[in-house]
Amino acid sequence: MSLYGAGAIEVTTGLVYEQMVQGFNTRGIVQAMYQLRGTEEDAALLLESCSPEEADQILNPGTGLITEAVVATYNRLANKMAALLRVFGRYLPDHIKTESKPSIGPDRKNGLFAYKTVTFTFDDGQTASILFHSPDNDPRKLGSDEKLIAYRWMMNKRDITAVVSPENGADIDLDTMAKRIAQLVAANHDKFVAAQAKRDSEVAALQALRDKETELTAQVESSTHTNAGLAEDIETMESKVAALKEQLAAAQKAAAEAQPEPEPEAEPEPENTPEPEPEPETENSAGDLEELNPTLYRDIVGSMDTIEEIDAGKQPGMNRSLFVQSIANKLRTQLKNGNVEVVEAALLLIAQRNTQATKPIITGRNSVWKLTGNNMAHYQDLADDNALPADTPAQEPVAEPEPESDPAAAPENDPELEPDEAGDQPGDEPDVEPGGDSDEDQIRVKLAELMEETDIDLFGLTLDALAEEAEEAELMDELEPLFDQAADKLTELMDQAGAA
Repeated sequence: MSLYGAGAIEVTTGLVYEQMVQGFNTRGIVQAMYQLRGTEEDAALLLESCSPEEADQILNPGTGLITEAVVATYNRLANKMAALLRVFGRYLPDHIKTESKPSIGPDRKNGLFAYKTVTFTFDDGQTASILFHSPDNDPRKLGSDEKLIAYRWMMNKRDITAVVSPENGADIDLDTMAKRIAQLVAANHDKFVAAQAKRDSEVAALQALRDKETELTAQVESSTHTNAGLAEDIETMESKVAALKEQLAAAQKAAAEAQPEPEPEAEPEPENTPEPEPEPETENSAGDLEELNPTLYRDIVGSMDTIEEIDAGKQPGMNRSLFVQSIANKLRTQLKNGNVEVVEAALLLIAQRNTQATKPIITGRNSVWKLTGNNMAHYQDLADDNALPADTPAQEPVAEPEPESDPAAAPENDPELEPDEAGDQPGDEPDVEPGGDSDEDQIRVKLAELMEETDIDLFGLTLDALAEEAEEAELMDELEPLFDQAADKLTELMDQAGAA
């Protein structure tokens, strides 16, 4: 029975018999759901839960026709909505429950009406929202004893007013309205739960991607910071290297001024040669490297000076093989960059220095001589002041494996003499045929034992001996990584000694 006359009914808390409640029959609920899902957009709204704040925005009244259906007093609205919540629970299936109490929004107003929103939440995530307004007194203000009329209903984000209240303002009891909404909630349950599970999965995947992005961003920032520190270290080391190069250049200049090298003039061969052409060619070729790459020229000359001082015993504690490897690595880098002409000029410069040194700067066994497809004998011929035509007997037992060599002389060449042909100087120990895998294994074992040594002088002498042994066995390329590790260890020991 309505307390407010036609067009509205009061929300009551009394018992209503099941047989008097006019809910949807089977056909009616199917038609109602079909009507609510008329378009894809409407169907999507049924599957998207609605918070009280969203319901407040969506149900914001406009200027359209207001259909009055349910009435409550403002100061008793909470009690009425609690009663409506109990009625929902009476008609919902067992697998769907309601929360303990509805959410009643604050007073709102727009240009025409003062209104209030109430939202019911079910445990499967669905919501039912009601919009109340007051037509009495000041429509822009709600009084404590003011009558509130419910005129819009919404399930999730879909307006269901026309479906649950088709009587167009006629009296509807509370149980009928609640039963209809409960039936719609139950009918929408399965699809809503499936849609929510899919949405939760997508949200979780999106969050995982965001977490991954955050992790990668942190890694990038860390790498950037590390790179910045390494760049500073590299700049510091380059400054130190530049200073050492300047010191070496000054020492080389002083040594050259103090002790000229008379050896080329003392050799009798140029006197027996009618034309002194090789010497001008040698000077021009050596000068080519200084013109082509002045920095590389200074580096190689400085390293060769240091190697000769080590051989003469003037640089105790310094490692000869480190400087040989330094020259070889620089030439490999130039060849990798396509600077073949620079590599040719550098090898010729080293060959010229070999003719003057008591011990070859770089022996013929070293693979650096083969970088351009030639060998040490080729460059030694170019650098030799006594170079003779191909049909004139040579002063040294040189047997080139080049196509232009005299076939008749081939039987006289002993393959084991190739090291001497590659440029070894008289008085050097005879080269020994490589020992194969057994030689390489022995050197590897010695290098491994050397890594345990802490005496700098003994470490340097042993490393030099092993480097010469590897070069003689033509194993430097295979063992180069191990020699690099040993050189790093020697550098570390020297740094520790300097710090102490």
